[in-house]
Amino acid sequence: MTGDLAWYDGPSLTTREDLQELSGKYRADSLIVSYALWLENRAYDDGLAALSAREQLVVSGAVFEREINAEGFQGFLGYYRVYLDTAKLCMRAIGKVDIETLICDADRAHLTDPDDSETLAGFDDAYHSYALDLADDLIALATG
Repeated sequence: MTGDLAWYDGPSLTTREDLQELSGKYRADSLIVSYALWLENRAYDDGLAALSAREQLVVSGAVFEREINAEGFQGFLGYYRVYLDTAKLCMRAIGKVDIETLICDADRAHLTDPDDSETLAGFDDAYHSYALDLADDLIALATG
């Protein structure tokens, strides 16, 4: 839900309750960015295994969406591979099985030829053709 809501630029959201309390008051994408950044920092400091299973799914889904929108599959698979398996599980958990399959196919292509940016760009285009906004789904997963 983005609509006419303001972008959240307050302190990092560190609990599911914070996220739930602010949902509907600020843009969903800004809330998930804040919460996921906090989770990503925790994962960086303490390892992904330090997060709960739900937190791993949320941060992986958020990192996936951020990187696909910024650097495409080339960036995600090249620099954020640690999130690959849980990003696929996240897509399944939020009912985006087509995206899970797309991630698998892009990964297979990347493993076959990591320098084939043209093929990976085709996967980027396929992802963007879905015109998804995963923020509401990620918030529901985080707070559910």
